[in-house]
Amino acid sequence: MSVMVVVDRLEGEWAVLQLLNTSDTFDVPRAAMPADVAEGRVYELGWVPRPEIEAARRADLAARVGRLTEDDDGGDIEL
Repeated sequence: MSVMVVVDRLEGEWAVLQLLNTSDTFDVPRAAMPADVAEGRVYELGWVPRPEIEAARRADLAARVGRLTEDDDGGDIEL
C-alpha cells in the first residue's frame, strides 16, 4: 500500500504535505525530505515494516516499565 502526497508549501524548516485528492495536511521536517524538495512536487510514500526496530523499541519499553515498577508493592499510593 502506498500514499500519494503533494508538497503544499515550505515553511522554514518544515514541509507541509497534503494527502493527494484530500484537504488533509501534515508537517514533516524538511531535513526528512529529499534535498530537492519543492512546492507542488508529488511523492509516493510506501509503508515498509521494520520488525527489528519494533522489537528493539518493545524491549526498551519493557525495560523502562520494569525499572518503574521494580519497587512497586502493588498497593495504593499516598499523596
